[in-house]
Formats: sequence, structure tokens, C-alpha cells
Amino acid sequence: MTRKEKIEYLSKYIKAKRKYDCLDTQLKSASSINYDQVKSTFHKSLAERIHDRDRAHEDMIRAYIEIDSLIGDDMILGYLFLLCYPIEDIAKTLNMTKNNVRKQLYNALDKLEIK
Repeated sequence: MTRKEKIEYLSKYIKAKRKYDCLDTQLKSASSINYDQVKSTFHKSLAERIHDRDRAHEDMIRAYIEIDSLIGDDMILGYLFLLCYPIEDIAKTLNMTKNNVRKQLYNALDKLEIK
């Protein structure tokens, strides 16, 4: 697997989290419950939207567990792919330069084996 493919694979949790956050926000918005709206085939019911959000939450948890087991104790991969830190914040947190973080990231990706 190339670095790009590994990054795409490891980004699975980030994508699942964004999907869940989006569905959760939509569900909690003031316009999500409209009792005057006529049920139609174009708009999902509240129960369907709750079900979609819950399914997205399950997918997010599965992705987290899978990515966590793949990266193990690697701090940079953990910060980037599980905690969703940008490179700049990782560098500040670890008291490193951005270039050094990138080097270590590339080394970690090269060593990582995804089956």
C-alpha cells in the first residue's frame, strides 16, 4: 500500500466522525422536528433520521477501534487520525517542528502494515 492509500484508509474514522457529527447536528437543530410538515417520500421521518444517526455512530465506533488497533502506540498517528489534530497542533503539543512531525509521520506510515 502506498502512503496515500494508507492515509486514505486511516482517515476512515475521521470521515465516519464527520458523518455522525453532521447527522447529530441536523437532528438536534430546531427545524428537525416539524409537526406541521406532511409526511412525504422526499423527507425522512424523525425515527428514520435517528436510526441513520445511530448507525453512523456505530460505524464511527467500529472505525475508531479498527484504526486504534492498527496504529497502536504511535503518538503522531494517534493525534492525526484518532484525535483529528492538524499537523500544526501536533507540533505544538509534542514541542516539535512541523517538518519533524511530517518526517516522523512518513516514517510511521512506511512502517505501518495494513492487511
